[in-house]
Amino acid sequence: MTQNIFLFLCIALSFLVILVFTSRAKPIFLALLVAWVFRFALLFVDYYGLFQIPGSDSIAFTNYARHLVELPWPQMLALYDPTHAFNGYAWYGALVMRLVGFHELIMPAMNLLAGSIGLVFSVLIVQQMWGWKAAKIAAWIFALYPFAAFNSAIALREEFAITAFIVGLYYLLRWSRNDSYFGVFIAAAFFGIATSIHPGFVGAFVGMALFMGVRAFRSITVLVRGKGITVSELMNTLGSLVGLAALVGIITVGGGLSLGKGITVGGEDGDDAIVEAIESRFQRDARGGSAYPSFLVTGDPFAQPWLIPGRMVYFHFSPFPWDISSPRHLLGLVSAFLYAFLFYRIYKGWPQLRKRPEHEIMLFMLLGLTFVFAVGVTNIGTAIRHKTKFLVLVVVMAASAFSSLRVKVKVR
Repeated sequence: MTQNIFLFLCIALSFLVILVFTSRAKPIFLALLVAWVFRFALLFVDYYGLFQIPGSDSIAFTNYARHLVELPWPQMLALYDPTHAFNGYAWYGALVMRLVGFHELIMPAMNLLAGSIGLVFSVLIVQQMWGWKAAKIAAWIFALYPFAAFNSAIALREEFAITAFIVGLYYLLRWSRNDSYFGVFIAAAFFGIATSIHPGFVGAFVGMALFMGVRAFRSITVLVRGKGITVSELMNTLGSLVGLAALVGIITVGGGLSLGKGITVGGEDGDDAIVEAIESRFQRDARGGSAYPSFLVTGDPFAQPWLIPGRMVYFHFSPFPWDISSPRHLLGLVSAFLYAFLFYRIYKGWPQLRKRPEHEIMLFMLLGLTFVFAVGVTNIGTAIRHKTKFLVLVVVMAASAFSSLRVKVKVR
């Protein structure tokens, strides 16, 4: 009985989040309502077996959570391992179910709530940067893109990681346009949560470190040349230096920072370990029916420098026509067309994007996240799942050209 009440509360709160936000944002009410209904429907059609959502890990998470719930409290507490992403998500789900009772829909319902919060913050980011028209278009993309909706409807760790990343991105962009001096620290905390859930989000820290290093160097160069600098710019420079020092300190003191996919920065073996880890990603045969072409899978990424950029292109824009070998692969074309459209809008809106103070940090983060995820991926299905994790970042950048979109319908 208790589990059913908790399940109802999660679903009701997820809808309330959308309702409260759209009460002050009426232009995007219909889009977010459709987004919620779509995710709510997916949750139940998957549960009752009417449609199987891609994501076999959801069964493993649910089964492990069930196993933890059935253990005595001391044993369950002993198995808590926050450094292990798989263990962490299932363990927290089991803790909730230990208190309210086990139900296979509790973790998906919690994801639905997290996804609703992520939707609100995603639209808010676009609206604050580009206005309501761009926010409305972005909201419809978030609402209808199926691979984003899937994460909210089954027991996968992705949704909580994505939501933490989106909230962190919101505060980071506020900091970058000088709306918040402490936003960078709030962002780092949420990026840390995202990374603890899914290690690949360390790409956000990679992007932050690159941006802070470049901006600090640029500001120091201005000071050395004797040119003036505003108090706001000085504060941001100091913040960049402190943030960069903190990231380097974490990497050094912690004995290395895992970039996921077996790549570690700052470990005892230094740069050689990074090189070897990257090379190892190009020495394994691809698996699965949607595997990348062999010319991208194996080779020497340093002797063949086009391999890494090639994987980054495939990561975002696959499947290509020659990759389609079954009707199931046709669903992947939805992802390929969407990302081609979004990157084209980034290109078209680049003059407007460059005028925004946030553009550099977003560009560095996009590069960092793409590199971390793309190097270790050799399967189109896996690529689609991973790039959805930072869909909001791509949409925010593409929204720079949403205001120029025109739909013409000719009636004869």
